[in-house]
Amino acid sequence: MKLDWRRWAILAGGFTLFLLYAYPGFKSPDSDHQLWQARQGVYGDWHPPMMAWLWHYTDKLISGPLGMLLLQSATFLLGVEGIARRYMSPMKAAFVAVAILLFPPVLTPMAVIWKDSQMAGYLLAATACFMSPRRGWKIAGCVLVVLATGVRHNGLAATLPIVVLLFTWRDTWTGWRRYALSFAVWVAITFTAGRINKALTDSNDYPWHNSVAMFDIAGTVRFSTIRDDAKLRELLEGAPLVVVSDIKAKVEKVYSPNGHYYLTHDNNRVFDLPRLDQMEGVKRAWLRALTTQPRAFLVHRLRVFREALAAGGGPVFGSVWHGDPFPTSTPIQEAWINTMLKLKDTWLFRPWIYLVLLFAVLAMCRSRVVLALTASGLFCELSLLAAAPSPDYRYSHWMIAATLIAAVMTFVERYREGRSRSTSSPALR
Repeated sequence: MKLDWRRWAILAGGFTLFLLYAYPGFKSPDSDHQLWQARQGVYGDWHPPMMAWLWHYTDKLISGPLGMLLLQSATFLLGVEGIARRYMSPMKAAFVAVAILLFPPVLTPMAVIWKDSQMAGYLLAATACFMSPRRGWKIAGCVLVVLATGVRHNGLAATLPIVVLLFTWRDTWTGWRRYALSFAVWVAITFTAGRINKALTDSNDYPWHNSVAMFDIAGTVRFSTIRDDAKLRELLEGAPLVVVSDIKAKVEKVYSPNGHYYLTHDNNRVFDLPRLDQMEGVKRAWLRALTTQPRAFLVHRLRVFREALAAGGGPVFGSVWHGDPFPTSTPIQEAWINTMLKLKDTWLFRPWIYLVLLFAVLAMCRSRVVLALTASGLFCELSLLAAAPSPDYRYSHWMIAATLIAAVMTFVERYREGRSRSTSSPALR
Protein backbone atom coordinates (compact mmCIF):
# COMPACT_ATOMS: atom_id res chain seq x y z
CA MET A 1 0.00 0.00 0.00
CA LYS A 2 1.46 3.33 -1.10
CA LEU A 3 1.96 5.88 1.66
CA ASP A 4 0.02 9.10 1.06
CA TRP A 5 2.67 11.66 1.97
CA ARG A 6 0.44 14.66 1.27
CA ARG A 7 -2.21 13.47 3.72
CA TRP A 8 0.40 12.86 6.43
CA ALA A 9 2.07 16.19 5.72
CA ILE A 10 -1.23 17.99 6.32
CA LEU A 11 -1.81 16.10 9.58
CA ALA A 12 1.77 16.72 10.73
CA GLY A 13 1.53 20.41 9.88
CA GLY A 14 -1.73 20.77 11.78
CA PHE A 15 -0.37 18.86 14.75
CA THR A 16 2.68 21.13 14.80
CA LEU A 17 0.43 24.19 14.88
CA PHE A 18 -1.47 22.64 17.79
CA LEU A 19 1.78 22.08 19.69
CA LEU A 20 2.84 25.68 19.07
CA TYR A 21 -0.18 26.65 21.15
CA ALA A 22 -0.35 23.79 23.66
CA TYR A 23 3.27 22.76 24.36
CA PRO A 24 4.09 21.17 26.76
CA GLY A 25 0.49 20.73 27.92
CA PHE A 26 -1.25 23.04 30.38
CA LYS A 27 -2.29 21.92 33.85
CA SER A 28 -5.04 22.93 36.24
CA PRO A 29 -5.26 22.02 39.95
CA ASP A 30 -7.12 18.86 38.88
CA SER A 31 -4.24 17.98 36.56
CA ASP A 32 -1.65 18.63 39.26
CA HIS A 33 -3.55 16.38 41.66
CA GLN A 34 -3.65 13.54 39.14
CA LEU A 35 0.01 13.97 38.22
CA TRP A 36 0.92 13.80 41.92
CA GLN A 37 -1.03 10.55 42.24
CA ALA A 38 0.62 9.22 39.06
CA ARG A 39 4.07 9.83 40.49
CA GLN A 40 3.22 8.47 43.92
CA GLY A 41 1.53 5.41 42.48
CA VAL A 42 -1.26 5.84 45.03
CA TYR A 43 -4.72 6.55 43.62
CA GLY A 44 -7.85 8.07 45.10
CA ASP A 45 -11.24 8.23 43.40
CA TRP A 46 -12.02 11.96 43.50
CA HIS A 47 -11.05 11.71 39.84
CA PRO A 48 -11.34 8.31 38.13
CA PRO A 49 -7.93 6.73 38.84
CA MET A 50 -7.54 5.31 35.34
CA MET A 51 -6.23 8.62 34.01
CA ALA A 52 -3.61 8.96 36.76
CA TRP A 53 -2.65 5.33 36.13
CA LEU A 54 -2.10 6.09 32.42
CA TRP A 55 -0.15 9.21 33.37
CA HIS A 56 2.07 7.09 35.61
CA TYR A 57 3.40 5.34 32.49
CA THR A 58 3.54 8.30 30.10
CA ASP A 59 5.42 10.24 32.79
CA LYS A 60 8.08 7.55 32.80
CA LEU A 61 8.52 7.95 29.04
CA ILE A 62 8.21 11.76 28.90
CA SER A 63 8.30 13.50 32.24
CA GLY A 64 5.48 15.97 32.85
CA PRO A 65 2.34 16.71 30.86
CA LEU A 66 3.74 16.32 27.34
CA GLY A 67 3.14 12.56 27.10
CA MET A 68 -0.54 12.92 28.00
CA LEU A 69 -0.89 15.91 25.67
CA LEU A 70 0.44 13.86 22.76
CA LEU A 71 -1.84 10.96 23.67
CA GLN A 72 -5.08 12.94 23.86
CA SER A 73 -4.42 15.19 20.87
CA ALA A 74 -3.10 12.45 18.56
CA THR A 75 -6.12 10.19 19.22
CA PHE A 76 -8.40 13.18 18.65
CA LEU A 77 -6.78 14.24 15.37
CA LEU A 78 -6.48 10.73 13.93
CA GLY A 79 -9.98 9.87 15.13
CA VAL A 80 -11.56 12.82 13.32
CA GLU A 81 -9.49 12.09 10.21
CA GLY A 82 -10.49 8.42 10.28
CA ILE A 83 -14.18 9.34 10.51
CA ALA A 84 -13.92 12.00 7.80
CA ARG A 85 -12.18 9.62 5.37
CA ARG A 86 -15.44 7.66 5.17
CA TYR A 87 -17.09 10.75 3.72
CA MET A 88 -14.39 12.43 1.63
CA SER A 89 -10.96 12.04 0.09
CA PRO A 90 -7.95 11.51 2.40
CA MET A 91 -6.60 15.00 1.62
CA LYS A 92 -9.89 16.70 2.47
CA ALA A 93 -10.32 14.52 5.55
CA ALA A 94 -6.89 15.59 6.82
CA PHE A 95 -7.78 19.27 6.33
CA VAL A 96 -11.09 18.80 8.16
CA ALA A 97 -9.40 17.02 11.10
CA VAL A 98 -6.82 19.81 11.45
CA ALA A 99 -9.49 22.52 11.19
CA ILE A 100 -11.61 20.96 13.94
CA LEU A 101 -8.64 20.42 16.26
CA LEU A 102 -7.54 24.05 15.81
CA PHE A 103 -11.06 25.51 16.10
CA PRO A 104 -10.81 27.66 19.28
CA PRO A 105 -13.67 26.08 21.32
CA VAL A 106 -12.12 22.65 20.66
CA LEU A 107 -8.47 23.72 20.82
CA THR A 108 -8.39 25.32 24.25
CA PRO A 109 -9.58 22.32 26.33
CA MET A 110 -7.48 19.93 24.20
CA ALA A 111 -4.38 21.87 25.29
CA VAL A 112 -5.04 21.06 28.97
CA ILE A 113 -4.42 17.67 30.56
CA TRP A 114 -7.99 17.00 31.57
CA LYS A 115 -10.05 13.85 31.66
CA ASP A 116 -12.55 15.61 29.38
CA SER A 117 -9.88 15.99 26.68
CA GLN A 118 -8.70 12.42 27.20
CA MET A 119 -12.26 11.09 26.80
CA ALA A 120 -12.79 13.06 23.58
CA GLY A 121 -9.62 11.66 22.02
CA TYR A 122 -10.39 8.06 22.93
CA LEU A 123 -14.03 8.28 21.81
CA LEU A 124 -13.18 9.70 18.39
CA ALA A 125 -10.46 7.13 17.82
CA ALA A 126 -12.91 4.39 18.90
CA THR A 127 -15.55 5.72 16.50
CA ALA A 128 -13.09 5.52 13.61
CA CYS A 129 -12.14 1.97 14.66
CA PHE A 130 -15.78 0.83 14.76
CA MET A 131 -16.26 2.11 11.20
CA SER A 132 -13.62 -0.32 9.92
CA PRO A 133 -14.76 -3.73 8.59
CA ARG A 134 -11.73 -5.40 10.19
CA ARG A 135 -12.31 -7.13 13.50
CA GLY A 136 -8.92 -6.16 14.86
CA TRP A 137 -9.87 -2.51 14.65
CA LYS A 138 -13.22 -3.22 16.29
CA ILE A 139 -11.42 -4.82 19.24
CA ALA A 140 -9.10 -1.81 19.41
CA GLY A 141 -12.21 0.38 19.46
CA CYS A 142 -13.55 -1.52 22.47
CA VAL A 143 -10.27 -0.97 24.33
CA LEU A 144 -10.44 2.75 23.55
CA VAL A 145 -14.03 2.91 24.83
CA VAL A 146 -12.91 1.25 28.07
CA LEU A 147 -10.40 4.11 28.44
CA ALA A 148 -13.02 6.74 27.53
CA THR A 149 -15.43 5.30 30.10
CA GLY A 150 -12.77 4.93 32.74
CA VAL A 151 -11.38 8.46 32.71
CA ARG A 152 -14.68 10.28 33.36
CA HIS A 153 -17.38 9.68 35.96
CA ASN A 154 -20.11 10.36 33.36
CA GLY A 155 -18.26 8.70 30.49
CA LEU A 156 -20.88 5.96 30.12
CA ALA A 157 -23.42 8.54 28.93
CA ALA A 158 -21.15 9.42 26.01
CA THR A 159 -20.13 5.86 25.16
CA LEU A 160 -23.63 4.32 25.02
CA PRO A 161 -24.68 5.65 21.57
CA ILE A 162 -21.21 5.15 20.08
CA VAL A 163 -21.09 1.45 20.98
CA VAL A 164 -24.76 0.57 20.49
CA LEU A 165 -25.09 2.28 17.11
CA LEU A 166 -21.67 1.57 15.60
CA PHE A 167 -20.33 -1.72 16.97
CA THR A 168 -20.90 -4.71 14.73
CA TRP A 169 -19.27 -8.13 14.70
CA ARG A 170 -21.04 -9.96 11.90
CA ASP A 171 -22.52 -8.15 8.92
CA THR A 172 -25.22 -10.78 8.67
CA TRP A 173 -26.56 -9.81 12.09
CA THR A 174 -29.19 -7.09 11.70
CA GLY A 175 -32.13 -5.72 13.64
CA TRP A 176 -32.55 -6.73 17.27
CA ARG A 177 -29.68 -9.24 17.16
CA ARG A 178 -27.20 -6.55 16.19
CA TYR A 179 -28.39 -4.13 18.85
CA ALA A 180 -28.64 -6.81 21.54
CA LEU A 181 -25.00 -7.72 20.91
CA SER A 182 -23.79 -4.11 20.81
CA PHE A 183 -25.69 -3.26 24.00
CA ALA A 184 -24.17 -6.31 25.72
CA VAL A 185 -20.73 -5.14 24.57
CA TRP A 186 -21.42 -1.69 26.02
CA VAL A 187 -22.47 -3.23 29.34
CA ALA A 188 -19.30 -5.34 29.39
CA ILE A 189 -17.14 -2.31 28.58
CA THR A 190 -18.79 -0.20 31.28
CA PHE A 191 -18.43 -3.00 33.84
CA THR A 192 -14.78 -3.54 32.89
CA ALA A 193 -13.93 0.16 33.22
CA GLY A 194 -15.65 0.30 36.60
CA ARG A 195 -13.84 -2.76 37.88
CA ILE A 196 -10.47 -1.42 36.70
CA ASN A 197 -11.07 1.87 38.50
CA LYS A 198 -12.16 0.05 41.63
CA ALA A 199 -9.08 -2.16 41.53
CA LEU A 200 -6.82 0.87 41.09
CA THR A 201 -8.38 2.85 43.96
CA ASP A 202 -6.27 2.92 47.11
CA SER A 203 -8.42 5.40 49.07
CA ASN A 204 -12.06 6.43 48.82
CA ASP A 205 -12.50 10.20 48.56
CA TYR A 206 -16.33 10.16 48.30
CA PRO A 207 -16.47 12.75 45.51
CA TRP A 208 -20.26 12.69 45.14
CA HIS A 209 -20.92 13.10 48.86
CA ASN A 210 -18.44 15.99 49.16
CA SER A 211 -19.52 17.94 46.09
CA VAL A 212 -22.71 17.17 44.16
CA ALA A 213 -24.72 15.97 47.16
CA MET A 214 -23.91 19.03 49.28
CA PHE A 215 -24.56 21.29 46.28
CA ASP A 216 -27.96 19.70 45.62
CA ILE A 217 -29.01 19.82 49.27
CA ALA A 218 -28.17 23.53 49.52
CA GLY A 219 -29.79 24.25 46.16
CA THR A 220 -32.99 22.56 47.27
CA VAL A 221 -33.08 24.68 50.44
CA ARG A 222 -32.39 27.81 48.39
CA PHE A 223 -35.38 27.30 46.09
CA SER A 224 -37.78 25.70 48.57
CA THR A 225 -40.54 27.66 50.26
CA ILE A 226 -39.56 26.43 53.74
CA ARG A 227 -38.19 29.15 56.01
CA ASP A 228 -38.84 27.66 59.44
CA ASP A 229 -35.54 26.57 61.04
CA ALA A 230 -37.05 23.53 62.75
CA LYS A 231 -38.46 22.20 59.48
CA LEU A 232 -35.18 22.87 57.68
CA ARG A 233 -33.19 21.05 60.36
CA GLU A 234 -35.55 18.11 59.89
CA LEU A 235 -35.04 18.26 56.12
CA LEU A 236 -31.25 18.46 56.52
CA GLU A 237 -30.90 15.81 59.20
CA GLY A 238 -27.74 13.82 58.54
CA ALA A 239 -25.96 16.62 56.67
CA PRO A 240 -23.06 18.29 58.57
CA LEU A 241 -24.91 21.59 59.04
CA VAL A 242 -22.87 24.44 60.54
CA VAL A 243 -25.54 27.13 60.93
CA VAL A 244 -28.30 26.64 63.50
CA SER A 245 -30.50 29.69 62.92
CA ASP A 246 -31.68 31.72 59.92
CA ILE A 247 -30.73 28.70 57.83
CA LYS A 248 -32.70 29.76 54.76
CA ALA A 249 -31.22 33.27 54.70
CA LYS A 250 -27.67 32.01 55.15
CA VAL A 251 -28.05 29.43 52.39
CA GLU A 252 -29.44 32.12 50.08
CA LYS A 253 -26.41 34.31 50.85
CA VAL A 254 -23.80 31.64 50.08
CA TYR A 255 -25.50 29.54 47.40
CA SER A 256 -24.61 30.08 43.75
CA PRO A 257 -25.40 27.84 40.74
CA ASN A 258 -21.75 28.35 39.76
CA GLY A 259 -20.42 25.73 42.17
CA HIS A 260 -20.41 24.04 45.54
CA TYR A 261 -17.03 25.15 46.96
CA TYR A 262 -18.08 28.01 49.24
CA LEU A 263 -20.93 25.99 50.73
CA THR A 264 -18.35 23.89 52.59
CA HIS A 265 -15.39 26.28 52.81
CA ASP A 266 -14.66 29.75 54.15
CA ASN A 267 -16.09 31.44 57.24
CA ASN A 268 -19.54 31.83 55.67
CA ARG A 269 -19.91 28.12 54.91
CA VAL A 270 -23.23 26.41 55.52
CA PHE A 271 -21.87 22.88 55.90
CA ASP A 272 -18.69 21.25 57.07
CA LEU A 273 -17.16 18.66 54.79
CA PRO A 274 -18.69 15.37 55.92
CA ARG A 275 -16.63 12.97 57.99
CA LEU A 276 -16.43 9.32 57.07
CA ASP A 277 -19.14 8.44 59.60
CA GLN A 278 -21.47 11.10 58.10
CA MET A 279 -21.51 9.84 54.50
CA GLU A 280 -24.70 7.80 54.92
CA GLY A 281 -26.36 10.77 56.60
CA VAL A 282 -25.50 12.97 53.62
CA LYS A 283 -26.99 10.39 51.27
CA ARG A 284 -30.21 10.25 53.30
CA ALA A 285 -30.45 14.06 53.42
CA TRP A 286 -29.99 14.23 49.64
CA LEU A 287 -32.72 11.64 49.05
CA ARG A 288 -35.02 13.46 51.47
CA ALA A 289 -34.45 16.77 49.67
CA LEU A 290 -35.12 15.17 46.27
CA THR A 291 -38.29 13.34 47.30
CA THR A 292 -39.90 15.96 49.56
CA GLN A 293 -38.96 19.08 47.60
CA PRO A 294 -38.78 17.90 43.95
CA ARG A 295 -39.71 21.29 42.49
CA ALA A 296 -36.97 23.13 44.37
CA PHE A 297 -34.48 20.40 43.50
CA LEU A 298 -35.38 20.68 39.80
CA VAL A 299 -35.14 24.48 39.79
CA HIS A 300 -31.66 24.23 41.31
CA ARG A 301 -30.54 21.65 38.74
CA LEU A 302 -31.95 23.69 35.85
CA ARG A 303 -30.09 26.78 37.09
CA VAL A 304 -26.83 24.83 37.19
CA PHE A 305 -27.49 23.43 33.70
CA ARG A 306 -28.22 26.92 32.37
CA GLU A 307 -24.89 28.13 33.71
CA ALA A 308 -23.14 25.09 32.23
CA LEU A 309 -24.56 26.08 28.85
CA ALA A 310 -23.56 29.72 29.48
CA ALA A 311 -27.13 30.61 28.50
CA GLY A 312 -27.71 33.13 31.27
CA GLY A 313 -25.53 35.91 29.88
CA GLY A 314 -22.82 35.46 32.51
CA PRO A 315 -19.17 34.57 31.96
CA VAL A 316 -18.04 31.27 30.47
CA PHE A 317 -16.12 29.43 33.19
CA GLY A 318 -12.72 28.01 32.27
CA SER A 319 -13.13 28.18 28.50
CA VAL A 320 -9.48 29.18 28.07
CA TRP A 321 -7.06 27.68 30.58
CA HIS A 322 -3.31 28.16 30.27
CA GLY A 323 -2.12 27.39 33.78
CA ASP A 324 -0.90 29.64 36.53
CA PRO A 325 1.61 31.23 36.28
CA PHE A 326 1.42 31.99 32.56
CA PRO A 327 3.60 29.16 31.13
CA THR A 328 4.53 30.65 27.76
CA SER A 329 7.77 29.61 26.10
CA THR A 330 7.59 31.45 22.77
CA PRO A 331 6.19 34.76 21.48
CA ILE A 332 3.91 32.77 19.14
CA GLN A 333 2.38 30.86 22.03
CA GLU A 334 1.90 34.01 24.08
CA ALA A 335 0.20 35.81 21.18
CA TRP A 336 -2.03 32.81 20.49
CA ILE A 337 -3.09 32.45 24.11
CA ASN A 338 -3.83 36.19 24.35
CA THR A 339 -6.03 35.88 21.26
CA MET A 340 -7.97 33.02 22.86
CA LEU A 341 -8.38 35.06 26.04
CA LYS A 342 -9.99 37.84 24.00
CA LEU A 343 -12.44 35.35 22.50
CA LYS A 344 -13.29 33.39 25.64
CA ASP A 345 -16.43 35.32 26.59
CA THR A 346 -17.76 35.68 23.05
CA TRP A 347 -20.57 33.67 21.49
CA LEU A 348 -17.96 31.30 20.06
CA PHE A 349 -17.48 29.68 23.48
CA ARG A 350 -21.13 29.50 24.56
CA PRO A 351 -22.16 25.82 24.71
CA TRP A 352 -25.86 26.53 24.25
CA ILE A 353 -25.19 27.56 20.64
CA TYR A 354 -23.70 24.15 19.90
CA LEU A 355 -26.61 22.43 21.63
CA VAL A 356 -28.99 24.21 19.24
CA LEU A 357 -26.76 23.20 16.32
CA LEU A 358 -26.76 19.62 17.62
CA PHE A 359 -30.56 19.43 17.40
CA ALA A 360 -30.46 20.87 13.87
CA VAL A 361 -27.88 18.27 12.80
CA LEU A 362 -29.87 15.52 14.50
CA ALA A 363 -32.93 16.50 12.46
CA MET A 364 -30.97 16.39 9.19
CA CYS A 365 -28.69 13.40 9.74
CA ARG A 366 -28.66 10.61 7.20
CA SER A 367 -26.03 8.24 8.57
CA ARG A 368 -25.61 6.04 11.60
CA VAL A 369 -22.24 7.68 12.39
CA VAL A 370 -23.75 11.18 12.56
CA LEU A 371 -26.59 9.85 14.71
CA ALA A 372 -24.10 8.16 17.06
CA LEU A 373 -21.99 11.32 17.45
CA THR A 374 -24.94 13.65 18.03
CA ALA A 375 -26.64 11.25 20.44
CA SER A 376 -23.37 10.79 22.32
CA GLY A 377 -22.87 14.54 22.64
CA LEU A 378 -26.48 15.03 23.70
CA PHE A 379 -26.46 12.24 26.32
CA CYS A 380 -23.20 13.50 27.78
CA GLU A 381 -24.52 17.05 27.97
CA LEU A 382 -27.81 15.99 29.54
CA SER A 383 -25.90 14.10 32.21
CA LEU A 384 -24.77 17.53 33.45
CA LEU A 385 -28.41 18.29 34.27
CA ALA A 386 -28.27 15.56 36.91
CA ALA A 387 -24.69 15.65 38.11
CA ALA A 388 -22.68 18.77 37.21
CA PRO A 389 -20.86 20.05 40.32
CA SER A 390 -20.10 23.38 38.58
CA PRO A 391 -20.61 25.00 35.15
CA ASP A 392 -17.08 24.45 33.81
CA TYR A 393 -16.82 24.85 30.04
CA ARG A 394 -14.79 21.66 29.68
CA TYR A 395 -17.80 19.59 30.72
CA SER A 396 -19.43 20.60 27.41
CA HIS A 397 -16.30 20.00 25.33
CA TRP A 398 -17.37 16.59 24.04
CA MET A 399 -20.79 17.85 23.00
CA ILE A 400 -19.19 20.73 21.11
CA ALA A 401 -16.59 18.57 19.35
CA ALA A 402 -19.11 15.84 18.45
CA THR A 403 -21.57 18.41 17.11
CA LEU A 404 -18.97 20.10 14.90
CA ILE A 405 -17.80 16.81 13.41
CA ALA A 406 -21.38 15.64 12.84
CA ALA A 407 -22.27 18.98 11.24
CA VAL A 408 -19.42 18.70 8.73
CA MET A 409 -20.35 15.12 7.85
CA THR A 410 -24.02 16.08 7.45
CA PHE A 411 -23.06 18.98 5.15
CA VAL A 412 -21.02 16.60 2.99
CA GLU A 413 -23.89 14.12 2.84
CA ARG A 414 -26.41 16.79 1.88
CA TYR A 415 -24.04 18.32 -0.69
CA ARG A 416 -23.53 14.94 -2.35
CA GLU A 417 -27.26 14.28 -2.38
CA GLY A 418 -27.83 17.62 -4.07
CA ARG A 419 -25.13 16.95 -6.66
CA SER A 420 -26.55 13.50 -7.31
CA ARG A 421 -30.05 14.86 -7.88
CA SER A 422 -28.83 17.61 -10.20
CA THR A 423 -26.78 15.24 -12.37
CA SER A 424 -29.58 12.66 -12.58
CA SER A 425 -32.25 15.24 -13.53
CA PRO A 426 -32.93 15.76 -17.27
CA ALA A 427 -31.32 18.86 -18.71
CA LEU A 428 -33.55 21.91 -19.17
CA ARG A 429 -34.41 22.74 -22.76
